[in-house]
Amino acid sequence: MSDTRRVAPARAPAQRTAVRGRAQRTSIPFYQHPAIPSLLVLLACLAFVAAAVQGVFTVQQVRVVGVNLPAQQLVAAANVQGKNIFRVRADDVIAQLQSVRQVVVTRVDTEFPGTVIVHARLRQRFLAWQRGKQLLIVDPDGRIIDTVPHTSLPVVVGPAQGEALGPGVVQAVRYAQSTLPSAPFGRIARYEFGPIHGLTIVGQSGWRAIVGRGTPAILDMRIATLAGYLRTQNTGTRSFKTVDLRPREPYVTHGSTP
Repeated sequence: MSDTRRVAPARAPAQRTAVRGRAQRTSIPFYQHPAIPSLLVLLACLAFVAAAVQGVFTVQQVRVVGVNLPAQQLVAAANVQGKNIFRVRADDVIAQLQSVRQVVVTRVDTEFPGTVIVHARLRQRFLAWQRGKQLLIVDPDGRIIDTVPHTSLPVVVGPAQGEALGPGVVQAVRYAQSTLPSAPFGRIARYEFGPIHGLTIVGQSGWRAIVGRGTPAILDMRIATLAGYLRTQNTGTRSFKTVDLRPREPYVTHGSTP
């Protein structure tokens, strides 16, 4: 009996070792191999690249998003149809669309597999600039956006050649248009713009106000000063004939009452 007790405990560890060895040698199914997901991703990437190289991801459509936009003109200016969509850069498309002067392009998106989306809006038509024989429409920044035969917008008359109006002049004209006519003798005959005086406003009663050049804030302040002169000086027996609003203390010449 003593021999039996010594042999039995020795066999148990050997059996456990054999079972553990068989468990370790159990094979894993192929579809459960840990490398399979990475391999599938790699294959998908290769297929994607191959499709792009073969021309699957080419621009088939340009969609224009906005109200009353010249869609056909924008599509032609974008010049991306038939190109590989991976080579379409939003900044490049926006730069190309600058040739369509009457719109502002706010964003360009791409949509796979072959669509480019242009988001844009019309520029605001602020006033007209008669430059020689041309009648040009400008936006609040003074940017020329169109050429027209006639218009109901306020018109600034200038020489055929010369500097641009700029945002200060453009916005001063609009401010004058809304402010001066309500003042005594404040009705406006015309606006002039030249290389020496910049913006000049001519009243229907014969006065002239030299507004000059500057930022919108500076020129609006000069227009407000002009409105004050019209309310305080164009009364009684005297009225100003010319006022130069450019100096700190405006220079005024007087004439008879209109």
